[in-house]
Amino acid sequence: MPKGRHIQELAGGGEIMRVIPGRDPSTFQQRNHYFLLFPNPACARMYQKHVTKLHILARSHTPASLGSRLPPTEGTIIGGQDAHTFLQDYALYPPSQRITTTSMATPFSNTVKPLIEHQGHPQLTAPTDRTGRSVLFWVDACSPSTRAIRSFIDHDSRDRGLPWAIEGGSGSIERLDLSQASSEDPESTEQVDSEVKRRSAARWIVSFVDENEARRFVRAWRRRPFPSSGESAGGEDTPLVNAEFLW
Repeated sequence: MPKGRHIQELAGGGEIMRVIPGRDPSTFQQRNHYFLLFPNPACARMYQKHVTKLHILARSHTPASLGSRLPPTEGTIIGGQDAHTFLQDYALYPPSQRITTTSMATPFSNTVKPLIEHQGHPQLTAPTDRTGRSVLFWVDACSPSTRAIRSFIDHDSRDRGLPWAIEGGSGSIERLDLSQASSEDPESTEQVDSEVKRRSAARWIVSFVDENEARRFVRAWRRRPFPSSGESAGGEDTPLVNAEFLW
């Protein structure tokens, strides 16, 4: 994600302070939007204007068919900018798709306000910042206890002959309280029974000592069968582990 350094007016104090992935309040899973925090509204508006202009330029000069116009050659000036250089560096969003940017101002909604106050999702940043070294963990149609998950990780450590480098302390494996999911969520819709079952599964944040260990755990266990002890719900025979890296 760009930090805004490619915008001359933002250089030196006006760059993006933080990029926060949007997350579903009822599952904590990542969505397809992001919150960009700037030091002031002027920088946010400047970045929004620049990105919109650049994306339109990319869309209009990216070949999509035999009848498309050719990409600008080196030295081509469009709107006072070196279009060739701009398009070579542009990787924010696929030019074939439409990008949407929305400036947000006070008063912020109950969903956005905590993100700004904590510089991220409070579940990850308070009381200590665990962003970039934690994993969102859940099991399809299954709600094992926190103790069972800790036992599962310990058992896997013995099987692999190398302990997982879990952060020390009782909060290293924390069950999320998602009962206060926002009813104002614009993407909430009625779900079919199977989707309701998936979304109702309990979620945990497992914190590791560093990013590499968290990513290794995701690669090792994502969509693998969970060694359940009969705690699955709805008659599921082999509940699968879901692991998402939290950044």
